[in-house]
Amino acid sequence: MDPVTPVQRHRAPYALPKNKVFADEFHVYSTVWTEAQINFYVDAHLYKTVTPKDLPGQWIYDHPFFMILNLAVGETGAARPMMRPCFLRR
Repeated sequence: MDPVTPVQRHRAPYALPKNKVFADEFHVYSTVWTEAQINFYVDAHLYKTVTPKDLPGQWIYDHPFFMILNLAVGETGAARPMMRPCFLRR
C-alpha cells in the first residue's frame, strides 16, 4: 500500500446539500486566509479549515502569498476528444 501523500491527507470532499449536483448551477468558492488558519468555503459554507497543527513542519502561511487557482476543464485524455464541454469544441 502506498503511503498517504500530504495532498491526500488534507483533502476535504464536499457534497452539496439535498443531493444537488455541482453542474446544475453556479457556485461561489472562496478562501479566507489569515496568519493563523486558512478556511475554504463553497457557497458561504465552511467545509475545511487548515491550521499550523494540521501540517508537518513549519507554518509558512503567515505572510502574503499569491494563490494560483487552476480551473482544469475538459478532456480526461486523448482517447475521448468528444467528451469536451461544448464551449471547448469551438
